[in-house]
Amino acid sequence: MKPKLIPLIEQCLETGIQRGWNRAFKHDDNPPKETIQERIREAIWLELHEWFDFEGTEPQPLFDDWPGGFPYEHKEQR
Repeated sequence: MKPKLIPLIEQCLETGIQRGWNRAFKHDDNPPKETIQERIREAIWLELHEWFDFEGTEPQPLFDDWPGGFPYEHKEQR
């Protein structure tokens, strides 16, 4: 048996984008662009972690108000 990864990843992305968008506007009618982008990124990662196990990674909680804490801190690569 082999999973259909592309449809599963598409589902994670679509769900994450919608949840992140909703979260960005939860308490602010006009959030800054950076807040929208960050909430979407966080939600996508949370959705991916619902469906995939990433071995060798340690969770890094970022937000106390996020259920269960956000799994990974975003680090810019240079």
